[in-house]
Amino acid sequence: MSSSSTATQNVISTSVWASDTKTTDAQTLQTVNLNTDLQPGQALLKHLASIVCFTDVSTSNGTYFRSFPTPITPGYAFVAVVQDIAKKGNNPLPDGCPDLAVGDVVCAMLSVGGWKTHSIVDITAPKKNLVKVPFPLTYNSPEDPHAVDLTQLVALVLNSTTAYQMIRRTGISLKDGDHVLVHAAAGGVGSALCELLRLEHPNVVVHGTCSTEKVGYVESMGVRAIDYKRGDFVAALEREKLKMKAVFDGVGPSQFGRDLRLLDKDGKLVMFGLTDGGSFLSVLGVLARNLNPFSSVSSTFFGVILEREAKPAQYSEDLTKLIHLLKDKKYTPHVEMIVPFDQALNALKIVRSGKTRGSVVALIDPDVIEFYKGKPNFKESL
Repeated sequence: MSSSSTATQNVISTSVWASDTKTTDAQTLQTVNLNTDLQPGQALLKHLASIVCFTDVSTSNGTYFRSFPTPITPGYAFVAVVQDIAKKGNNPLPDGCPDLAVGDVVCAMLSVGGWKTHSIVDITAPKKNLVKVPFPLTYNSPEDPHAVDLTQLVALVLNSTTAYQMIRRTGISLKDGDHVLVHAAAGGVGSALCELLRLEHPNVVVHGTCSTEKVGYVESMGVRAIDYKRGDFVAALEREKLKMKAVFDGVGPSQFGRDLRLLDKDGKLVMFGLTDGGSFLSVLGVLARNLNPFSSVSSTFFGVILEREAKPAQYSEDLTKLIHLLKDKKYTPHVEMIVPFDQALNALKIVRSGKTRGSVVALIDPDVIEFYKGKPNFKESL
């Protein structure tokens, strides 16, 4: 395939999860032809693996804060290989494009579109949609000591980077002995928050809410688990007269008011999700309290996709830092389940049920699927 924008028309057959209606369960695996005649500043990607996360439910059923035209393909974030790049003749890519070459492994977080075998992505500034992975992957370089695991890499792109930026980029200042609370501590972002808080601030006390069956998992991360099925989290912490320097809440408005009650002086509530189905108007109501000059606490809403779009260089810097931590085995995100591409929708239904711990990843490339068969967390069918 030519890398020139004057290439003759090329069409490849791709596999895509998609639905013409905004109904998650209506997703089907389809065969679609993709015209690979690239415009300058575009890259053709072969997808290796994609995240399967709760946000894929809202993007595919129309409840996400942005609306996407049908057919909608889930897959909030993914890892791929560059198969072609379009340039203007022999000229370099436009200013601001990443230094990419055919064969490079890249990470992408675009809200939708991960659940497909191939895609065409704009890599020009200011979008900077791709982050280059500086190390090989274990599935094709198993003997390389610097290789990183593909499924853990996928978990970094969304869940871990969301957690890392909330800790580092929301104005929270933590010192030894402070207490923080993480809601849904066993989930993809929640578990990443717990692990990264313990890594970044080992002398901060982390509390995490979870269901009864996940208490052991949460405690294994060095977190004080609060079983919300056995009592109210506010009552549990107030009994111990504990105040939080930070509360991370991805559940939603059903908890925001009670979160504020727990904050210490100069404490901050970081809201980052609405999994309870609440309205964003409730978020605005909480944020309005920041205008109260007599309040000693504050709140913010963090959206990782908005942060990436507004500050792409910062997102790239933070994700690359996490990739280095992964390579150095200083941080390893928990990936509970990996599935082949044809099981992505079934995996999403399990994620939607709230029964998973950590991250769930769908493998797309056949060679990748073959490599992971037989791994303890590989589920061939669900």
